Amino acid sequence: SETDYLTGKAHPVVFQGEQLDVERMVRLAHEIQPDEVPPMIQLQVVQEDQPKAGIDYFDASPSETLFDTPAAIARVYRTTARERRMIVTAATSYDANDRPLKFHWALLQGLPDRVEIKPLKDDGSLAEIKVRWHERFPVQPGSKLETNRIDIGAFAHNGVHYSAPAFVT
Repeated sequence: SETDYLTGKAHPVVFQGEQLDVERMVRLAHEIQPDEVPPMIQLQVVQEDQPKAGIDYFDASPSETLFDTPAAIARVYRTTARERRMIVTAATSYDANDRPLKFHWALLQGLPDRVEIKPLKDDGSLAEIKVRWHERFPVQPGSKLETNRIDIGAFAHNGVHYSAPAFVT
Protein backbone atom coordinates (compact mmCIF):
# COMPACT_ATOMS: atom_id res chain seq x y z
CA SER A 1 0.00 0.00 0.00
CA GLU A 2 1.00 3.64 -0.26
CA THR A 3 1.29 3.78 3.53
CA ASP A 4 3.55 0.69 3.57
CA TYR A 5 5.73 2.25 0.88
CA LEU A 6 6.96 4.81 3.42
CA THR A 7 8.07 2.12 5.89
CA GLY A 8 10.78 -0.47 6.31
CA LYS A 9 8.27 -3.11 5.21
CA ALA A 10 8.74 -1.95 1.60
CA HIS A 11 12.46 -1.15 1.97
CA PRO A 12 14.18 -3.87 4.00
CA VAL A 13 17.96 -4.00 4.18
CA VAL A 14 17.82 -7.29 2.25
CA PHE A 15 14.95 -8.56 0.10
CA GLN A 16 14.09 -12.24 0.25
CA GLY A 17 13.43 -13.79 -3.15
CA GLU A 18 9.81 -14.56 -2.29
CA GLN A 19 9.23 -10.84 -1.60
CA LEU A 20 9.96 -9.88 -5.21
CA ASP A 21 7.56 -9.94 -8.12
CA VAL A 22 9.87 -8.90 -10.94
CA GLU A 23 7.26 -9.31 -13.68
CA ARG A 24 4.85 -7.02 -11.82
CA MET A 25 7.61 -4.42 -11.25
CA VAL A 26 8.44 -4.41 -14.97
CA ARG A 27 4.74 -4.16 -15.93
CA LEU A 28 4.19 -1.23 -13.57
CA ALA A 29 7.29 0.54 -14.90
CA HIS A 30 6.08 0.12 -18.49
CA GLU A 31 2.69 1.61 -17.56
CA ILE A 32 4.19 4.91 -16.39
CA GLN A 33 3.35 7.66 -18.88
CA PRO A 34 5.85 10.49 -19.59
CA ASP A 35 3.71 12.99 -17.66
CA GLU A 36 3.62 10.65 -14.63
CA VAL A 37 7.34 10.01 -14.15
CA PRO A 38 8.18 9.81 -10.44
CA PRO A 39 10.40 12.56 -9.02
CA MET A 40 14.12 12.13 -8.43
CA ILE A 41 15.19 12.68 -4.84
CA GLN A 42 18.72 13.87 -4.10
CA LEU A 43 20.25 14.34 -0.66
CA GLN A 44 23.12 16.43 0.66
CA VAL A 45 24.49 16.88 4.15
CA VAL A 46 24.23 20.52 5.21
CA GLN A 47 25.69 20.14 8.68
CA GLU A 48 26.68 17.32 11.02
CA ASP A 49 28.55 16.57 14.21
CA GLN A 50 32.27 16.11 13.53
CA PRO A 51 33.84 13.86 16.14
CA LYS A 52 37.63 13.92 16.36
CA ALA A 53 39.68 10.74 16.04
CA GLY A 54 41.70 10.04 19.18
CA ILE A 55 39.45 12.29 21.26
CA ASP A 56 35.83 11.35 20.52
CA TYR A 57 36.56 7.89 19.13
CA PHE A 58 39.50 5.54 19.03
CA ASP A 59 39.75 3.91 15.64
CA ALA A 60 42.31 4.00 12.81
CA SER A 61 39.75 5.58 10.45
CA PRO A 62 40.07 9.36 10.04
CA SER A 63 36.28 9.94 10.18
CA GLU A 64 32.84 8.40 10.52
CA THR A 65 32.03 9.13 6.87
CA LEU A 66 31.70 6.10 4.60
CA PHE A 67 30.29 7.98 1.59
CA ASP A 68 27.94 10.71 0.36
CA THR A 69 26.01 10.28 -2.90
CA PRO A 70 22.74 11.90 -4.01
CA ALA A 71 20.93 8.62 -3.23
CA ALA A 72 22.69 7.55 -0.02
CA ILE A 73 24.56 9.07 2.90
CA ALA A 74 26.42 6.52 5.04
CA ARG A 75 28.16 6.89 8.38
CA VAL A 76 29.72 4.55 10.92
CA TYR A 77 28.86 5.58 14.48
CA ARG A 78 32.28 5.42 16.16
CA THR A 79 32.04 8.28 18.63
CA THR A 80 31.59 7.91 22.37
CA ALA A 81 28.86 10.57 22.17
CA ARG A 82 25.44 9.14 22.97
CA GLU A 83 23.81 11.16 20.18
CA ARG A 84 24.74 12.20 16.63
CA ARG A 85 23.08 15.10 14.81
CA MET A 86 22.88 15.82 11.08
CA ILE A 87 20.96 18.28 8.91
CA VAL A 88 20.14 16.97 5.44
CA THR A 89 18.62 18.75 2.46
CA ALA A 90 16.68 17.34 -0.46
CA ALA A 91 16.44 20.76 -2.16
CA THR A 92 18.23 19.64 -5.34
CA SER A 93 15.57 16.97 -5.94
CA TYR A 94 13.53 17.49 -9.08
CA ASP A 95 10.47 16.46 -11.02
CA ALA A 96 10.79 15.91 -14.79
CA ASN A 97 7.35 17.53 -15.25
CA ASP A 98 8.11 20.50 -12.97
CA ARG A 99 5.52 19.55 -10.38
CA PRO A 100 6.09 20.95 -6.89
CA LEU A 101 7.55 18.41 -4.47
CA LYS A 102 6.77 17.53 -0.89
CA PHE A 103 9.17 15.42 1.12
CA HIS A 104 8.65 12.64 3.62
CA TRP A 105 11.24 11.19 5.99
CA ALA A 106 10.78 7.82 7.67
CA LEU A 107 12.67 5.52 9.97
CA LEU A 108 12.97 2.28 7.96
CA GLN A 109 15.15 0.35 10.41
CA GLY A 110 16.06 1.26 13.95
CA LEU A 111 14.47 1.91 17.29
CA PRO A 112 11.84 4.68 17.10
CA ASP A 113 12.59 5.94 20.60
CA ARG A 114 16.28 6.46 19.64
CA VAL A 115 15.78 8.40 16.37
CA GLU A 116 14.26 11.84 15.88
CA ILE A 117 13.51 13.23 12.41
CA LYS A 118 12.33 16.83 12.40
CA PRO A 119 11.44 18.62 9.13
CA LEU A 120 12.79 22.18 9.20
CA LYS A 121 10.86 23.52 6.17
CA ASP A 122 7.15 23.33 5.40
CA ASP A 123 7.72 21.17 2.29
CA GLY A 124 9.98 18.80 4.26
CA SER A 125 13.00 19.46 2.03
CA LEU A 126 15.26 20.14 5.02
CA ALA A 127 15.40 17.84 8.03
CA GLU A 128 17.28 17.54 11.28
CA ILE A 129 18.13 13.96 12.19
CA LYS A 130 19.21 12.98 15.69
CA VAL A 131 20.31 9.43 16.36
CA ARG A 132 21.13 7.99 19.76
CA TRP A 133 23.35 4.93 20.07
CA HIS A 134 21.52 1.68 19.36
CA GLU A 135 22.32 -1.52 21.18
CA ARG A 136 21.87 -4.53 18.93
CA PHE A 137 18.26 -5.49 18.16
CA PRO A 138 16.59 -8.23 16.05
CA VAL A 139 16.41 -7.38 12.33
CA GLN A 140 12.78 -8.52 12.47
CA PRO A 141 10.62 -9.42 15.45
CA GLY A 142 11.56 -12.91 16.63
CA SER A 143 14.71 -13.12 14.49
CA LYS A 144 17.96 -14.43 15.96
CA LEU A 145 19.90 -12.17 13.57
CA GLU A 146 20.71 -8.86 15.25
CA THR A 147 21.97 -5.48 14.05
CA ASN A 148 22.43 -1.94 15.22
CA ARG A 149 22.11 -0.51 11.71
CA ILE A 150 19.83 2.50 11.32
CA ASP A 151 18.17 3.36 8.00
CA ILE A 152 16.21 6.52 7.32
CA GLY A 153 14.37 6.89 4.03
CA ALA A 154 13.70 10.18 2.28
CA PHE A 155 10.94 10.33 -0.33
CA ALA A 156 9.80 13.05 -2.72
CA HIS A 157 6.16 13.19 -3.80
CA ASN A 158 5.06 15.12 -6.90
CA GLY A 159 1.33 14.82 -6.34
CA VAL A 160 1.15 11.69 -8.51
CA HIS A 161 3.96 9.36 -7.40
CA TYR A 162 6.55 8.94 -4.69
CA SER A 163 10.19 8.79 -5.70
CA ALA A 164 12.36 5.81 -5.02
CA PRO A 165 13.85 6.36 -1.57
CA ALA A 166 17.17 7.96 -0.81
CA PHE A 167 18.83 6.75 2.38
CA VAL A 168 20.67 8.07 5.41
CA THR A 169 22.23 5.05 7.05
